[in-house]
Amino acid sequence: MKKKLFLLVAALMAIGQNAFAYDFSAVAPSGQTLYYKIIDSVNHYVKVTYLNDTQIDEHSEDAKWGNPDLRWGTNIPTGTLVIPDSVSYNGITYTVRAIGASAFAHCPISSLVMSNLLDSIAMWAFFQCPYLTVTSFSNSLRYIGSHAFYECLLGDVILPPSVRVIEDNAMKGAHITSITLNDSIQRLGESCLALNPFTSLFIPASVNDIPYGPCKDRDGNGVTSIIVDPNNPYFDSRDNCNAIINNMGVVIQGCNTTILPEGVLKIGHSAFAGCTFNTFVVPSSVIEFGPDGFYHCNKMIINSATMLGSGPFGDPYGPFWDTIQLTSEVPPTMINSYSPSPCNINTTIIVPCNTLSAYQVSSFWSQFPNLHELGTPQITVNAENGTATVDVYPSCGNDTATVRATADSNYHFVGWSDGSTQNPYTLVLTGNTTLTAIFAIDSVLVRATPANPLKGAVMGGSVVPLNGTTTLTAIPLGSNIFLTWSNGVTDNPYTLTATSDTTLQAYFTLPDTLIFRDTINHYIHDTTFINNYVHDTTIQYVNQYIHDTTYINNYIHDTTILYMNQYVHDTTYINNYIHDTIRMTTQMFDTTIVNVYQFDTAIYNTYHFDTTIIHNQYYDTIFVHLHDTIYITQEGIDGVDGINAKVYSSHGQVVVEGADGNMVTLYDVNGRVLATKQDYGVPVRFDAPVSATYIIKIGNYPARKVVVIR
Repeated sequence: MKKKLFLLVAALMAIGQNAFAYDFSAVAPSGQTLYYKIIDSVNHYVKVTYLNDTQIDEHSEDAKWGNPDLRWGTNIPTGTLVIPDSVSYNGITYTVRAIGASAFAHCPISSLVMSNLLDSIAMWAFFQCPYLTVTSFSNSLRYIGSHAFYECLLGDVILPPSVRVIEDNAMKGAHITSITLNDSIQRLGESCLALNPFTSLFIPASVNDIPYGPCKDRDGNGVTSIIVDPNNPYFDSRDNCNAIINNMGVVIQGCNTTILPEGVLKIGHSAFAGCTFNTFVVPSSVIEFGPDGFYHCNKMIINSATMLGSGPFGDPYGPFWDTIQLTSEVPPTMINSYSPSPCNINTTIIVPCNTLSAYQVSSFWSQFPNLHELGTPQITVNAENGTATVDVYPSCGNDTATVRATADSNYHFVGWSDGSTQNPYTLVLTGNTTLTAIFAIDSVLVRATPANPLKGAVMGGSVVPLNGTTTLTAIPLGSNIFLTWSNGVTDNPYTLTATSDTTLQAYFTLPDTLIFRDTINHYIHDTTFINNYVHDTTIQYVNQYIHDTTYINNYIHDTTILYMNQYVHDTTYINNYIHDTIRMTTQMFDTTIVNVYQFDTAIYNTYHFDTTIIHNQYYDTIFVHLHDTIYITQEGIDGVDGINAKVYSSHGQVVVEGADGNMVTLYDVNGRVLATKQDYGVPVRFDAPVSATYIIKIGNYPARKVVVIR
């Protein structure tokens, strides 16, 4: 006994030291360095493995799912891979007979050329090599392991006569567009060909082992034709049914076009999972359904069965039946005692005429609320924000139904989709009918106004769901400030919970004191001044810098503004009113002044550079030291750059005259080209879609701005 134990320990130690070590490496004909492990020292056979398999068990999750860096380091194989027939090591020539587990998993190989002496491809060998195509399979290949070509790019596949076994998931999701199975293949593993776009499958006479559907997957399959060789003693596709049925009467694999004949006893596990037919007729001979047999099927007709298995009704993962029709006048007895799964409790169960009462007292069938008799019109009710139920279903000889609507909290019933407002509602059905209960949310009105519209405005207020919220914002005008809401709340913005119809007013007032201080080294940028009122005030600015700033609708009168060293650039003045005001010492650069009205105003020592002044009105105004300024009137710009060109706006267009044969380009203010036209001696016209500032460039002359006001 001790001797046997010693030998066992020694054997385990040897395995621990050598089981995962590669023995040598060699450069493949395609240029990659491949690693080999001797698997038969007598016949001199090796398998292809990878660099670091002393650190990673070839069956571990790291090998299957991990980054190829873990196995190959910096020598990850890429591109075309050629597996040689043989390699030499220490003066011995070894035949390459296998590709080891996980050998090339996740590697960016684009194509594979196999040795014709290759016997087997182990599990996960080319797992998730998304670019991999196979030029041809080895004529000696007998075995393809599980997940070997999972999610590769195989295209059209023709397997050689040598292949005997395709294991589970071996070519799942491998983008196979067509597949030819040889006459000697024996085993097709579960889901070995699933999730591929091919449409026809032929099972040869040699196949004797199909544990579950080779195309089985809950996401379905696109197969429309399944044919089993008539000489196969284990499986058949009797009566051209487009299915694989074993000699025990179990459906192993079906498809969207399957029509099952009598004699079938059982629907196998996931046999029709993901199929997209709307109605499936189950023969009367079927007495049992496997789990997920009809996952995602919509309607099934079960002929005269006396006993049923749990598949169609008890599976917690599906199949989400819409309708099941039973043809047995005696309610079928369930093989197992259980309740319908939550996903099927609302399935419509159709039973033969005059048998409804028998099904309603059955311990199992009575659990379905939607029991109907065949030949009677069906009624379906839907609802959102409430529930709709059928109080009375139609029955044989009575086509009357009664429906009821119940609103959710904060909702009320409005009517039915056929226009009726009765609730409950009794109607006579002339055919299958669907009714939707319509509910409306309970709502209240919130209104908000300013107490004095000259002092401020209010945003917000509308029809609000009962107990919902709305936000009110008080906006002061001019120098006014917000004081309070009429309910005493001083929040601004104010978020109100609407429990009833509400009307509020916002109160505004002037501040106690308006203070304008002398400002030194004042910087204003990226700022907008809107609707400000300044009067009877002296403002003194020293070293003021204004840039990227907009002044809109400001009113300044009876005011002295003393600017000392004021610099204004990239600034826009729009619709400002300045009167009875003194402005002194201003320098402007790249500034647009639009619709500014100045009267009884003195402007001293003002310097405008690259400044556009448009449609402004000056009354009793003194200008001193103005230069390098373009005044744009309704007539546009005259004399651009000495070529006697004229640019102006007319009827929503930018018009350029006298461009002297140059190319004329229209830009927006962001510099994007809007249009380019050649001058042919007639005015060049550009459509200006909106009122805006546009830029005109004539030939190589400097660009100029023009404002179009539609």
